[in-house]
Amino acid sequence: MLGLVASNGKAMKPAWFPTGYRLTAKDYVKILASKVLPWIQSIVGNSPWGFQQDGAPAHASKKAQEWLKDNMSFWPKEYWPPQSPDLNPLDFPSRRTWRPRPAKKRHKNINALKADVNKAWASMDADYIQQVCGSFRRRLTSAIESNGGYID
Repeated sequence: MLGLVASNGKAMKPAWFPTGYRLTAKDYVKILASKVLPWIQSIVGNSPWGFQQDGAPAHASKKAQEWLKDNMSFWPKEYWPPQSPDLNPLDFPSRRTWRPRPAKKRHKNINALKADVNKAWASMDADYIQQVCGSFRRRLTSAIESNGGYID
């Protein structure tokens, strides 16, 4: 699954991958070009913005980094600390809000799980997304002060 939130409180509908699929750099660039960039442009208009992602292999690939450099304002992989889910604006709120809801029940199949995740994703509160994205600087400072350790 690929999900995206913006500091204005918007959340892009998740993009799902087949079970067992391992995202390649080539496919990631296709998704960036066909889904991510158009979605960002549709919600920010002419406002300044920056794209941040985690260090997944497809994200950190030379192909993806070059495409991002040519097409987006983004944080290159060298700027992003490894193993840092407490900093990622997407991982940080999702662990504490919507992720537990779909996990609380058994699902009959993968489609039922996806439906529950999509429903929970769509219900994320815009004010909460804005708050979490707005707390990034504080979380970054806390991570530095803890020498990269766990932060709340």
